[in-house]
Amino acid sequence: MKAHIFRELVNDLRDIATQWHGSQQLRERISRRLHQDVSINEDPANDSPWRSVETAPKDKFVLLCGPSGYTTTPLVFTTGIMHSNYHAGRWIDHANDDLVDWGFEPTHWMPLPAPPES
Repeated sequence: MKAHIFRELVNDLRDIATQWHGSQQLRERISRRLHQDVSINEDPANDSPWRSVETAPKDKFVLLCGPSGYTTTPLVFTTGIMHSNYHAGRWIDHANDDLVDWGFEPTHWMPLPAPPES
């Protein structure tokens, strides 16, 4: 895990602990946040970076993958984000287009790689 992601995770966990201290929801909130950046893999032979789309963060762009519906190109890969005022609760692309509208329903995600250094 990259240092900046680790720092962000620690800060988020601190904020969750502060906000939900003494609440019955504290464990669930911490678990949900950890699943965004930490993959639990019971099978070491299957060390794939792909995660179920249900665990994807909703507030930042991620790399998405899902079936295309075409035999010539079985999978589609694109970036998407769930946070949108126009398409609430739907995956959208960089142009604010709903991904489901063009026939894509993501099943898996992974974080975007770090950008190249200038």
